[in-house]
Formats: sequence, structure tokens, C-alpha cells
Amino acid sequence: MTMQSDAKRLAGRAFTASGGRPIEVSVRFTDDSLTRFANNEVHQNVTERSAALSVRVGVGRRWGEAATNDLSDGGIDKAVEQAQAIAQTLPDSDRYLPLPT
Repeated sequence: MTMQSDAKRLAGRAFTASGGRPIEVSVRFTDDSLTRFANNEVHQNVTERSAALSVRVGVGRRWGEAATNDLSDGGIDKAVEQAQAIAQTLPDSDRYLPLPT
């Protein structure tokens, strides 16, 4: 799988979990590398690839946000539920802007 197809699958899961509520999904993939030298020689080389998903869910005239690096279906569902719960605790916003169609 490519990062693009992975991102589409993860975003699709978040859209499904939102139950039709307005949702904005961001998927980030990062590669971090570290090289340590001693006596002018490489003695440690480490590379790590990671991914994270953040969601912003609209409830009424409020937005809730949550993020996770647990990209299982359950982890994504939990992030969407958390964002919805956060939005429900906030007061309506006079500056609420809906997502573009």
C-alpha cells in the first residue's frame, strides 16, 4: 500500500465513524532519522516511520478536535467520539464556520 491509499482508507474510516456529522480529517506520515558518529564513523543509524490522524467534528455550532496515533478502526472511532464529546461540552460559537461543500 502507498501512503496515499493508506490516507484515503484512514480518512474514510473517520468519515464513517462521524455518522454524517461535518468532519475534517488530517492524516500525517513522518519519517525521522538519526545518525550518531563516534571517531569519525557511523556507529548508530535509526529511522522511524510514524503516522497520526487528527479530526475536527462539528456538532451544532461547535467544533471539537482530537488526534491519535492508534490507526486501528477502534482507535479512529475513539478519536471521532472524543472530538464529538468535546464539541458537545462547548458553548455555541458566534464565529462558527461550516465546512465548504
